[in-house]
Amino acid sequence: MMGPILPPPPKPTRGPILPLRGPIPPPPQINEKNGLMVKIPPEEDEDDLGGTPPMLGGSQSGGAGGSPRFTGLGKEEVLRAAGTAPWRRARALLLVLFWGGWLGMVGAAAAIVARAPRCDPPGPWWQKGALYRAPPKPFGGDLKGVSDHLDHVADLGVQGLILGPLHPLGAQRPLLEELDPALGTLGDLEELLKKAKDRGLRVLLDLTPDPWGAQPWGGENRTRLTPQLPGAVSAWLGRGLKGIFLDAVEELEPELVAEWRNLTEKLGGVLVLGSRSQDPLGLRRALNVSGEGQLLIGQFPTGSAPIDDVIDLLRNPKIHLGWSVGSPRQHALGSLDPSSAPWRLLLLWMLPGPPVLNYGDEVGLTDPPGGDGQLTPMPWELIGQIQEGGNSSEAVLLSLSRRLSRLRSQEPVLQRGGFEPVTSESGTSAFLRSWDFRRRFLVVLNRSPEPRPPFLATPPGLPARATLLASTHGPRPPPEALELNAMQLRPHEGAVLGLAPPTP
Repeated sequence: MMGPILPPPPKPTRGPILPLRGPIPPPPQINEKNGLMVKIPPEEDEDDLGGTPPMLGGSQSGGAGGSPRFTGLGKEEVLRAAGTAPWRRARALLLVLFWGGWLGMVGAAAAIVARAPRCDPPGPWWQKGALYRAPPKPFGGDLKGVSDHLDHVADLGVQGLILGPLHPLGAQRPLLEELDPALGTLGDLEELLKKAKDRGLRVLLDLTPDPWGAQPWGGENRTRLTPQLPGAVSAWLGRGLKGIFLDAVEELEPELVAEWRNLTEKLGGVLVLGSRSQDPLGLRRALNVSGEGQLLIGQFPTGSAPIDDVIDLLRNPKIHLGWSVGSPRQHALGSLDPSSAPWRLLLLWMLPGPPVLNYGDEVGLTDPPGGDGQLTPMPWELIGQIQEGGNSSEAVLLSLSRRLSRLRSQEPVLQRGGFEPVTSESGTSAFLRSWDFRRRFLVVLNRSPEPRPPFLATPPGLPARATLLASTHGPRPPPEALELNAMQLRPHEGAVLGLAPPTP
């Protein structure tokens, strides 16, 4: 039985459409001023929205919460404002601050670069100081005697000790690989090398077959001696020596020298060559044999104008020339005029290339006249009595050697800098050592028995003032700073002057 039929639910009805209260607000107004789009919010009827009515008197605020209206400035208004005095002063102040800050930063960077230690590329160790020849018998008697006197060598600021010869001498065919039993044992040599290393000394071996003979390479027997060299070089470097010295290179062929150099470097050593020539022409021949980049020890000319004789050779930066006064078999420094020994010693330390001292040069050791070829023993008792600053000739030379050695070891310019002769019209000699924008060193020399000024007028490119760093006649009274034009060199005086760096 079906229930009663219910009527459909009533349809929802809509109320009457009421009009909006007030007109429809216009869209936000967009104004463009000075290239900017500035939004201006519409003004709203706070009363209609139920908000708080504005304060009487007309507020400068507009919009909800009384936020300020921002409309920007027109182009004409901006230009007028920018031209006023306060803005002109502000722009000028900002410009000054910008350029002042920029220049200050550039100056600070330049100061940091100038004060920062220079990172010089590493060079050969022999550039830093001297080489010292020490034949065992006259220097210390044997290898143990040499070991006992290494402190004296180290005090001179020496970088390398040329030891030897160590092989037996006098035989028709020298055995270059063997140690002379009269000098000690290989154990004594090992102990000597250890002590030398502790004192910062590198020991090189004089492997010249007959270093005291008139023909070190045997003359006609040279073809019998030179084949021994490769084996001897390998043997001695294997025993701990750091290099090989070969004298009288002008007697050899360039091909042999190149072969021995390659072998020495391959085994971790250095090859140093010597020339017995005392004139520039002979040195040029020796340089042709030794090759470019090879260290060659030449004998310093003993004539009246030694600087002029070697100027052209020293101007070539590819030539590595060291200097000695005399040969390993002659103490020429002490045998010359005693007044010339100090300035010749000064030249050895100040010229480009390492100075090479024969044992005893630092005290003016001489050989007996008409001697039988035997070298004078080192006067250790006399050296032990020398007091620093003494007036004896030995004390003056020893003090000068130590002072010049310290100066050279501290100044890269003196180790690796260029060489330039300086013209003087006063009869003195002078040259300049310089490198990069560093302090320069001027060496002046008066070989005359009369006092002379180093210059009649300040040479072009040099400052008027200098600082006295060393003199062959000992320290001068203060002040050390002096005028070049007012300086007087005493008879036979040499001096080293420090000059300001060149202007960039």
